[in-house]
Amino acid sequence: AGDHDGAPIVWTRNTANIDEILLLLTGSSSTSINSLAAQKKAPPKVSADVLLQPAPFDQASYYQFYQKLIDPGSGMFPSGAFYWFLSQELVRYQRTKTSFALILLDCKSASGPLDAPMVSWIGQLLSSQMRKLDYVCSMEPFIAILLAASELPEAVACAVRLAELISVKSAHRTGGVVVHAGVAAIPETCEHPGVLIAAAEVALRNGIQRNKVVSPFEPAMSL
Repeated sequence: AGDHDGAPIVWTRNTANIDEILLLLTGSSSTSINSLAAQKKAPPKVSADVLLQPAPFDQASYYQFYQKLIDPGSGMFPSGAFYWFLSQELVRYQRTKTSFALILLDCKSASGPLDAPMVSWIGQLLSSQMRKLDYVCSMEPFIAILLAASELPEAVACAVRLAELISVKSAHRTGGVVVHAGVAAIPETCEHPGVLIAAAEVALRNGIQRNKVVSPFEPAMSL
């Protein structure tokens, strides 16, 4: 190695110390690896100067199109839109494994099926409670709620909250609405969107038979 302070270290066959070389190489490699790991963990920083200004967003056109999708009779998305949304969520799940869930609501008054104004009122009530990425749809004789990016426990909790809300709010209007909910989440392997509908229907039927307000689908249930 070099004898002068500050001079670069040079090894020759006669002066090389194998332990010293290994120590230096190991330390250098460790430092490089730690540096790379730190760079990977650090989030990218973007200067505000390079961000683009947003282009104009026509809110009026957006709202006009959105209103065309809503069924004026029920205040909800129609069944055709529900099948479209469900198909899109299935495609997203197959690509990203982002789970989603379905709630089927069966709502009846003490005297039987609800009239159109009451169905519309429930639809508007539900829509006001949901996230913008969820869909409240009319799927006669049920109300179908598609929950994006949701696991089964989240969907069950949501169904419980909505059922309680409908029961409390409707008591001041018609004397009360009887609510049952069947809940199902997309299974790990699913190639057809109808599988989720069938699972939610089975759960709903099971809940009605057992007089349970909210019934999640379980594999042991008979299809």
